Amino acid sequence: MTPKFPTKHFLLPAVLCLASATALWLGTSPSALAGLIQLSQPTLSIPDRAPAQRGGTVTVPVTFNSGGHAIASTVFSVDYDQTWLAFDPTDSDGDGIPDDITLNVPAAFTVVFFFNADDTDGELDFAIADLGPPFASLSSGVVVSMTFTTGTPPSTTPAAVNFSQSPAASFGNTQGQSVPGATDNGSVLIVVPAPCYSLTTNVIPNGGGRVDPNPPRNCESGTKYISGTVVTLSAVPNSGYRFDHWSGAVTGTVNPTTVTMNTTKSVTATFALTSRRIYLPLIRNNFPPPPPPCSVFTSADVPKPIPDNLSTGVASVLAVPGPSVFIRDLTLRLDNLRHTYDSDLQISLIAPDGTAVLLVDRVGSDGDNFIGTHLNDNSPTPIVNGTAPFTGRFRPDRPLSDFRNKPSAGTWTLHIADREARDVGELKAWSLEICR
Repeated sequence: MTPKFPTKHFLLPAVLCLASATALWLGTSPSALAGLIQLSQPTLSIPDRAPAQRGGTVTVPVTFNSGGHAIASTVFSVDYDQTWLAFDPTDSDGDGIPDDITLNVPAAFTVVFFFNADDTDGELDFAIADLGPPFASLSSGVVVSMTFTTGTPPSTTPAAVNFSQSPAASFGNTQGQSVPGATDNGSVLIVVPAPCYSLTTNVIPNGGGRVDPNPPRNCESGTKYISGTVVTLSAVPNSGYRFDHWSGAVTGTVNPTTVTMNTTKSVTATFALTSRRIYLPLIRNNFPPPPPPCSVFTSADVPKPIPDNLSTGVASVLAVPGPSVFIRDLTLRLDNLRHTYDSDLQISLIAPDGTAVLLVDRVGSDGDNFIGTHLNDNSPTPIVNGTAPFTGRFRPDRPLSDFRNKPSAGTWTLHIADREARDVGELKAWSLEICR
């Protein structure tokens, strides 16, 4: 293999010598050969928008088309976008051709290559020629393939791969004549895939129904959604249940509903038992009166000191006896909670099935205590707008409706965590008002 020349401009004399030698060898003047056949121009082309992955490699071919000419030589330079493409000139076998250049020319042809990263108008220089008569013609097809390493643009980006125009590509035929030709520039399209996000669907209670998403998950082998996908969620109740409401990334009672996947999301469908009208014969007897619609249950697991600045906090339990009723409305009563600097506290209620709701999230600034505080979803004043000691009815930070239609019987837990140092307190009394 012919060694590399010091500059691309040194490649041109070889082609000019070839043209002169060919004319003398044939004894034919250029004018005698002109006009014998109506031919199109020979061309060199690079594909446009060759797809590539960000931070990977891409191989770009240079395709030669003779246009009907008997082309024995061509000299050209390739200029690539160094912002997003990189070329490795390593030549492991020392043959003058880098490992990332693949040649596809007949054995009679000599290929000379030169690389100059500082040449902003043609970093890769090629001369392809048959230097000894009788001169062979170069077949149409891919003559050179170049492998580049792609960069990591923030979004899908085209990177130009062009033919230099200083000097422009040249062509010589087997009669030693220079043949006008053309080049078609190309590019690499560095594709940055859209991010994918998880969608988790839940149902309350277990067995109450299911949630059907549409379309199916379309990313990472069907486990996630491509960013921007609009997913329709249909809550389908099982026999004996009806759909009640959505919670999580979607709220409300509209069914089906939609969610746009622009981050990881979780949606819960809550189902309720269907009501049935039952007609019974009237029997006169001394039956006990029905239980009241609402009952108050008071915790005996008090007092409870509240440890200072401890996220695990303290828990107080309340056992609600059977028979169980399905909860229609719930009120948490903080009858007597003594603590300086109320905004240190996070107060959560946990149902027997493990459902937890953060009801008070560090409210009250530097005020003290919760005395006679009743938390209910129907209260007009949010707890965050109240002032210590919060005596009266307030709407909690998170809705108690998450407990709706759950069975009442079992062990309920009030959890209190002090999240700042220096102030301490004690839970002295609390209760639940449960309405069926």
